[in-house]
Amino acid sequence: MARNYRANGSAAYDIHQNTAAQPLLQPKRLPDAPVRFPPKKKVQAKVSVAPLTVLGIVAVVVMFFVMIHSYAALYEAESTSAQLRRESNALLAEQKDLLLRYETALDLQQVAARAEELGMHLPTAGQIVYVDVDGGAESEELHSFAQFYEEFLSQLGHQAAYCP
Repeated sequence: MARNYRANGSAAYDIHQNTAAQPLLQPKRLPDAPVRFPPKKKVQAKVSVAPLTVLGIVAVVVMFFVMIHSYAALYEAESTSAQLRRESNALLAEQKDLLLRYETALDLQQVAARAEELGMHLPTAGQIVYVDVDGGAESEELHSFAQFYEEFLSQLGHQAAYCP
């Protein structure tokens, strides 16, 4: 048997060589046996959310609701506008119809007959008042009501002198 010496050239040999505890041999597993691994613990990371992220999400949600509200208000305004346009068109058509009925209902012969019943008669040639509008540049100017009224009264006074 070969001996193990402690150092090269030393005559002393290791006496503790065979006395040390030997590790126990593990029994060999059969080749067809499934290999079992110990269960792994699932590690879940703690999720931390930044405050600005939360603020951004809240801002997006608020803007979404504001946008939905504005679309609803726009739809309501458009429907109200369309309804008002329909009412306006109906009123314009009614106005045209009433104006047509008014103009066709006015009979000048009937008005003349009613005037004669009330004792009215046509003016004579001396009672007709003619207004001179040939004033050049002055005819384009607008006169105040007081000036027009004074001129009218003076013209009327001149014409009253010729009436019988």
